[in-house]
Amino acid sequence: ARGEANKRYGATAMNARSSRAHTVLAVALTHIEDERRAKSARRAAPAVVRSQLVLADLAGSEKISKSMVTGAGKKEAASINGGLFVLKKCIRALNEAKAHVPYLESKLTMLLKGAIGGSSRTFTLVTAAMDHTHASETVETLRFGEHCASVTNQARQHVTSLAEAVAAIDSALALCEAGIASLVAR
Repeated sequence: ARGEANKRYGATAMNARSSRAHTVLAVALTHIEDERRAKSARRAAPAVVRSQLVLADLAGSEKISKSMVTGAGKKEAASINGGLFVLKKCIRALNEAKAHVPYLESKLTMLLKGAIGGSSRTFTLVTAAMDHTHASETVETLRFGEHCASVTNQARQHVTSLAEAVAAIDSALALCEAGIASLVAR
């Protein structure tokens, strides 16, 4: 309810209640295995399983010439369209198995990186207007949904023990300290 209260809406020539921003909710979950279960599985330490649930409500792209927004509304529309454009670039790069996916080109794609690529299970729900005056936007929206559906991800379970996690952090810290020491020596 608080998120909905903070979401901004505005009237445009295309939509009386147009969302003026994307909304992303990310929930991080951590499950630490019970020590008795770890011992019965003959592990030295309990396993740790981390997961994240990401829900994104994306504002629709809009043609400024059709929405007739001006001033701050025009700036919002450009920002919305820019994030969606980069998201489309990322989806295309994933579908084409490109070595580089431009996640860092947009705040939206940086937030959605874990949900749209890599070890994740992703579902996309696309909504569109039935009004014939918005036919071109509806077709573009449906095509975008089709491209999203073509992305293949493999949800894998990465289970580590607390001892392994601490060892990885210690190793990373040692590497950082060595880098700092070499910079100081220069």
